[in-house]
Amino acid sequence: MAIPADLHPKTDARACGNVFQPDEVTGVSPLAVDVQTATGTQPAWLFPGSGPAATTWVIHIHGMLAGRDSAFRSVRAISGSGWTSLVVSYPGDREAPGEAPRPSALGQTEWQAVDDAVGLARSRGATKIFFIGWSLGATIALYAAENGSHRDVLAGMLLISPVISWARSIRYAMAQNRVPSVLAISAMAALSLPLSSRLLRLDRSLSLPDQLPAPIVPTLVIHSKGDRTAPFASSSAFATASDLVELVEFPPCPHAMEWNEDPQRFSEVARRWIEGNHAVKPR
Repeated sequence: MAIPADLHPKTDARACGNVFQPDEVTGVSPLAVDVQTATGTQPAWLFPGSGPAATTWVIHIHGMLAGRDSAFRSVRAISGSGWTSLVVSYPGDREAPGEAPRPSALGQTEWQAVDDAVGLARSRGATKIFFIGWSLGATIALYAAENGSHRDVLAGMLLISPVISWARSIRYAMAQNRVPSVLAISAMAALSLPLSSRLLRLDRSLSLPDQLPAPIVPTLVIHSKGDRTAPFASSSAFATASDLVELVEFPPCPHAMEWNEDPQRFSEVARRWIEGNHAVKPR
C-alpha cells in the first residue's frame, strides 16, 4: 500500500480513498493510453487482461474531485480475473495535461468521453464491456449506457455510492449540512437556467430531474447508509423499481468508502456479480 504523502500548506489535497501507487494495483505497471474525444485527448490507464477473459473489458469511472487514481480500488478488487481494466478520465477532471479548471456538467456531457473509451476498447479487441462507476462516475455510466453508441457490447454496470438523481442528492447533502432547503432549490434553478448556467461557466444548462433513471442492463449498486453525500434512499428506490438492479448494502461508512470499509467483501461481491452476468448477452 502507498504511504500517504506529507501535506504542506497552500497545496491542493483531496480525499479519494486510494491507497495504491499505479504499479501496486495488480503487481504490473499499467500502460498509459490516450482516448480521443470530440474535445481533445483524455488520458487513461490500461491494465491488460490475460487469456480468453481479456476480451472482457471493465471500464472504471471515478467520481467528482477524486481523480482517476481513486478507481484503483475497483481495479484491485477484480485483479486476477483475467479481465482487462481501463481507468478513464473525462473533460473537467483536470487529468489531461494543461487542462484548466472547469465546472462539472454532472455527467451530462462527460459520458461522451466514456463512450469514446468504449470505442477504444472495441478497437483493441473488447467483445464485452462492464462499467464500474464511483459517485459521479455512476451518473456518467448511466448516461453512457442510455445514450452511448455501443449498447451491443455493454453487459452491465456496477455503481458505487451512486449519484442517481442530482436533485435528490443536492437536497440530501444540503440537509445533512443543515443548509436551508431554499438554497438547494436556488442552486438547482441556477444550474437549469441558461443565463445563470453561463455565468457559472457551464457549456449548457443542466437537467436535474427528480425521477430515477431506468437501467437498460443488469446493474449492481454497492452503497452504505453512512453516506452523507449520495442518499442511500435513492439507491434503494432505484433497486426496488427495476428487476435489473441489485442492491448490496455495506456497513455505515463515508461516501464512496465501501471498498475501504471491507476490501475482501467488496472484491467478492464485485467479482461474483460480474461473473454471474458474464454469460448475459448485451442488449
